[in-house]
Amino acid sequence: MLATFVHRQSQSLSMLMGMNTLAYYLQFQVVWVYKAMRQASKTAE
Repeated sequence: MLATFVHRQSQSLSMLMGMNTLAYYLQFQVVWVYKAMRQASKTAE
């Protein structure tokens, strides 16, 4: 019973880690695009 619980916990933990990594990656992408757009608008002026 306990082993099943632990296994289920580790599964959800790895899923949580994956979601965290994805969120971090998306955040990074948004920042990069935002900076690139600001740089482009500066050059356009």
